[in-house]
Amino acid sequence: MSSIDAIATSGLVAAQVDLAVAASNIANTGLPGAPPTPAPFGSSAIAAAPPLSGSQPSTSASQVFSALSATNTSSSSGGVSVTVSAQNNPQGAGSLQDVTALNAASTAYQANIATLKTSQDLSKQTLNLIA
Repeated sequence: MSSIDAIATSGLVAAQVDLAVAASNIANTGLPGAPPTPAPFGSSAIAAAPPLSGSQPSTSASQVFSALSATNTSSSSGGVSVTVSAQNNPQGAGSLQDVTALNAASTAYQANIATLKTSQDLSKQTLNLIA
């Protein structure tokens, strides 16, 4: 895998995590309890998100779902890594910020797919020139 492919793949994984976090926040808006433990994300090109400690939803009205947050960080070798954590703001779930995050993650996903397709086309053209 070329470095361009590895960078684009890490971007795809980060966008996938961003989409999952925003979707979880929107789906769990107003529900009681801690966020569920997320499914593991990641690949060999990107560090997996650390596990969160979630608990079963409480029937207590004082415990409200605490929204998740995905933080993307540039890697020195190129690409991006993502970390998922619980937000400190329990009222933050399902906000306009989450809808915006869905749109941004979708755009990032599409851009990284286009990068992979362009890299593949360039590789094919290079092989055709050599042959």
